[in-house]
Amino acid sequence: MEGERAILPRVLRARFGELPAAAASRIEQAESATPEQWAERVLSAKTLAEVLDEPS
Repeated sequence: MEGERAILPRVLRARFGELPAAAASRIEQAESATPEQWAERVLSAKTLAEVLDEPS
């Protein structure tokens, strides 16, 4: 799980540009399964919010 937590900010920056401090903090403090879920969402998300927010 630490691998996802380490690579996720790099992937998100490459896709969406510089991360807001709040987003970086959420990634650092996320529970173990959450970064893995976010990493899967990167593939189809059009915005950073679509990755980090709960799907509706």
